[in-house]
Amino acid sequence: MEGDAMKVTIKDISKKTGISCSTISRVLTGNGYVKEETRDIVESAFAELGYKSSSKKRLANNLSQLVLVVVEDITNHFYAGLIKGLDEVLSAHDYKVLLCNSDYNPAKEEEYIAYANSCGFRGIVMITVTETTSLIRLLDNISCPVVMVNRYLRSRDLDAICIDNYRGGYLATRYLIEMGHTRIAHLSGPMSSSASQDRYRGFVDALADEGIPLEPSMIYNGNLKLEKGYEFAEYYAKSNLGFTGVFCANDIMARAFIDRLRSFGFVVPGDVSVIAFDETQMAVEGGVQITNVGKSPVVMGRAAAETLLERIQNMDGDPRKIVFPPEINVRESVKNLCK
Repeated sequence: MEGDAMKVTIKDISKKTGISCSTISRVLTGNGYVKEETRDIVESAFAELGYKSSSKKRLANNLSQLVLVVVEDITNHFYAGLIKGLDEVLSAHDYKVLLCNSDYNPAKEEEYIAYANSCGFRGIVMITVTETTSLIRLLDNISCPVVMVNRYLRSRDLDAICIDNYRGGYLATRYLIEMGHTRIAHLSGPMSSSASQDRYRGFVDALADEGIPLEPSMIYNGNLKLEKGYEFAEYYAKSNLGFTGVFCANDIMARAFIDRLRSFGFVVPGDVSVIAFDETQMAVEGGVQITNVGKSPVVMGRAAAETLLERIQNMDGDPRKIVFPPEINVRESVKNLCK
């Protein structure tokens, strides 16, 4: 009975501070707006009266089981595969995934990361990242593990799970050359992306190794979305530049490019051959199955989750970069001109 008599309640805090019970409840749960000065008064009263909230402890425990996953486009098939692999492994270890879509906005990426850090999330996985000075400064002060997937930061050493994008770009271009194509265009990804940069470098080096000169007309800047595939098809149909082969930076743009070209009366691969980066369902959906280079995103997502779990157990270990080799998946979108 003596212990019960000494127990402090929200009503006691309200009586001492003159602040309503509903406002005190919002301070406890973190739900709803509370003025900073009001929050300070309530928390001072908690400390003075020795108030202990089981709900506050439960909230902290729940947040510590959350992993933030940041992606720039949740509709992207490749990213969806990565998320599936991540969730499979993290769910098996009782972690919950909170997915945030940045919509290609670096400021939103940083906002989500800062939020996860301030709330005590267990870890952060960045499927896409735009390297900015403010992001680097933010990551330097993060208290939880951060794992990069599909991309990496050139200026910081963090755990990263990638495919060899340079090698993939080289292999894709080399395959077109081996099939007899010497007039080859590249529909690139955004050059703010390290992955797109590496795929572009692979394309350029494969041409150089065969003595094929690089011309400005051979590069068309894309964004990894359907719209750029459609746009490039219209450019291709009107330009009459004589390209017999096209290397697309992902399956999405390749599918859009092929579908729009066919609506103009072009035949793939009869009139133009297409090879893409990635390995998603979009490659095998539609009238022409797309030859591509890549690695299963689900496998990469699982590897990223396992890396995060290992980092949670050992925050002081050296960062690791796991690089998957790309594989060529030959289908029906490339014509052999050597025959």
